[in-house]
Amino acid sequence: MPPGNGPPAFDDKHFQFLRRLSASDFRLGRRFTGAEAQHLIETFRAIRDTIREGPAHFITYPGTQDQVFEYGSGHIRSSNAITLDLNFLKAVGTLRVPRHVWDALTRHASWIEPSILSRWVELLENYDGTAPPGAYRDALSWPNVEHSTREVRTLAAQLQESGGPLYCVWSGKRLNDGYDIDHCFPFKHWPNNHLWNLLPAASGINTKKSDRLPSAKQLEAAAERIQGWWHRAYQQTDYETRFYEEANAALPLSLDDTSSLEDLLTGLRRQRVRLRTDQQIAEWSTA
Repeated sequence: MPPGNGPPAFDDKHFQFLRRLSASDFRLGRRFTGAEAQHLIETFRAIRDTIREGPAHFITYPGTQDQVFEYGSGHIRSSNAITLDLNFLKAVGTLRVPRHVWDALTRHASWIEPSILSRWVELLENYDGTAPPGAYRDALSWPNVEHSTREVRTLAAQLQESGGPLYCVWSGKRLNDGYDIDHCFPFKHWPNNHLWNLLPAASGINTKKSDRLPSAKQLEAAAERIQGWWHRAYQQTDYETRFYEEANAALPLSLDDTSSLEDLLTGLRRQRVRLRTDQQIAEWSTA
C-alpha cells in the first residue's frame, strides 16, 4: 500500500489467524470447523469487499469508464462448519472475464505476464523503498507445483494388495510391479495433480506417451478403463468428495448429485480439445 494508507483491508485478525495454516490446507474439498471456519468466512468476506471496491471497480478499458470485469458479490452465511467446494466459492462471488480478454491473456501470457509483474514490482518499490532488492519479485513468483504421483501410487498398491487386478488404462494390459502413474494431460503443459488426472499405466507406454496429449481416438478407446479406475479408486471411498470437487473445479463441466462418471469423462474430452486448440500440444496414441 502507498505510505500512510495502512495495511491491506483484508489483513486483519482473521487473516492473521489463517497464516498458521499451509497452502495445502486450502485444497478443494477441505472441511473447516469451529474457529477456523469462522475466521475463514470473515477473511473471504473481507477479500470479497476488497475486490468489489478495488480492482473490479477501477479496472476500465482505456479512455473509458467502462469496467472490464463484471463482479457479482455473493452472500456468505455464517457457520461453524464449511467445505471449500464449488457452492461455497460461488457464495463468495463471481468475476466474469470477457472472452476476448481471456483468450488474449491465455495466448500471449509469455509476453503479458512479465510486463505486468515488472510494472507491479516497480510500483511496490516506489510505495515502500525499504524492502531488499528482489523481495517483491520473489513474493510475486508462482510457487512450483510438485510433479507428484506418490499419493495415487500408494492407493494403487493398496488396491493390488487387496487382491484386485490393476490394468493399464491405455493398453488394457494387467499390471504387476512395473507400472507408472501417468498424468492424462501432461504435467509439463498443464501442471495438475488432481486425482482424476492420474491414471495407472504400463511404464513402457507411459515413456512413449511422454509429454504428449492422448488423441481423441485414444481417449475413446480407454474410456471404459478410465471410468473403471475412477470407480474402483475413488467412488464410495474417503477420496470421493475430493475427487468430484477437483474435477468440478478444473474441467469444463458442472457436476451435481445426479452426475455420473460418464459426465466427468465428457468434461475430460472437452478439456482435451481446449488444450489441443490453445496450446497445440502434440498428440499420442498406442496405434
